[in-house]
Order: sequence, then C-alpha cells, then structure tokens
Amino acid sequence: MEDPVYHYVVIDDNESIQSFIIQVLNEFDWLCVEQSFGNLSDAVCYLKCHEVDIVFLDLCLPDMDGLDIFDQLEKMPYTIIITAFADQFSRGVCRKIGKGISAFLEKPFTSEALLNAIENFKRSRLKGE
Repeated sequence: MEDPVYHYVVIDDNESIQSFIIQVLNEFDWLCVEQSFGNLSDAVCYLKCHEVDIVFLDLCLPDMDGLDIFDQLEKMPYTIIITAFADQFSRGVCRKIGKGISAFLEKPFTSEALLNAIENFKRSRLKGE
C-alpha cells in the first residue's frame, strides 16, 4: 500500500519564509506544495476551490489579519501558525484553537522546529484525527 501524499499551502508575505518552508519540506515525497501566497485574499479564494491538508499561516499579512481566514472558510485544514508577533496575537489564537489551529511556530524558526510540526501532523493522520 502506497503512503498518502499530503498537500499544503504557505501564506506569508515574506518570500524568504515561503522559500524556506518549501525547501525544507521538499525533502519529503509524502508532502507536496500546492501554492504560496503573499496575502490572505488570494489564499482564501484558492482554498475555497481547492482542498489541501496543511496550511502554514502567517498572522501579520498586508491585506488582513491572518486569523480572518477562520471567519472566511467553513472548514480549515491542519493549520500551522507562523508569526514573529506571538504575544500580540495570543488572545486571537486562543479563540481559534478549536477551529483548526494545530501548531505554532514563532519566527525565526529552525528547520528542526518545522520538521517537528510536520511530524506532529503526520502522527495525527496516522491516529486518524
């Protein structure tokens, strides 16, 4: 039986962060990047029409607060928050935990931290969560 392939998108206005995530995760044949976005509006439009398994979500975006995505989509994929402003958004994040936030990475994060978040995702899928 072949292992499933999980699809993800990156939503971050910093192209270096987008590239870093994609480069690190490109090592895994069970992960496939679908798109990367620099703003929330384009990402929401894409996610309304395409199903993905993981969303890497920056909270501070040029057009909207990243948490606004939870009000615009009915169902959220496994969501990994990435932000440099952890303290500023902690209240908002706490309100959204039950709606799909599954992991949190504070910028700057290491490849090891990113890999730990992905391993947690994989473990959750193996458990059927």
